[in-house]
Amino acid sequence: MRALVGVGEASYSTIAPTIIADMFSKSMRTKALSVFYFAIPVGRSVVSLCTYCNVLMVTTLIDLRVFCYSFSFFLFLCDTFSSTVSR
Repeated sequence: MRALVGVGEASYSTIAPTIIADMFSKSMRTKALSVFYFAIPVGRSVVSLCTYCNVLMVTTLIDLRVFCYSFSFFLFLCDTFSSTVSR
């Protein structure tokens, strides 16, 4: 199963930029590709943050609202910056 995931990720990382380049005009292509490449470390950070907060909530019983508010604010920022990239 891990081999299939590796093949999928390898093909995704090589095919997606060409699809993005075909979808956007030259003036918007740089912004679209920068959002695409920016999303990779942001996604890893969100997963790490969620895992860390989940461990904290289980071990020290931190209020769930703190996590929800901070995660909602993060999603709001992502939505704000992603709305600047349009066709």
